[in-house]
Amino acid sequence: MAAQSGLETGLSEIFALSSTAQTCSAVTTSRNFSTLYLANCEVELSCSEYIALPDSSTRSGTVNIYYLQSSATCAANDCAAGAACQKEYWQTQRTLSVEAKTLP
Repeated sequence: MAAQSGLETGLSEIFALSSTAQTCSAVTTSRNFSTLYLANCEVELSCSEYIALPDSSTRSGTVNIYYLQSSATCAANDCAAGAACQKEYWQTQRTLSVEAKTLP
């Protein structure tokens, strides 16, 4: 869920409502969510962009393509390294990616 949330927020930064598409520089690359269900999750986002690629299906004849990858690591608790709770400590990781393009 954290990796998916990272992708969704990254896409909303590139394709903000009532604005033209932004570049990858608009994407926040590191996130910590304050939502209860995403507590103790860290998300790293990467973004690559391919600007003005030829595309005959658009009015302008070009399209911008964005590739986002979101890697999330979530811990069961916020146990500090070396703390007594270490034996109960575990993490899950997930990486998702998406491609999006500007519309004609």
